[in-house]
Amino acid sequence: MPNNKVVSCLLRLVREGRKDA
Repeated sequence: MPNNKVVSCLLRLVREGRKDA
């Protein structure tokens, strides 16, 4: 099971990527 930290990191990266784009 993935840790909450990993999920948070992924979500943060996706959000940053979308914002940057």
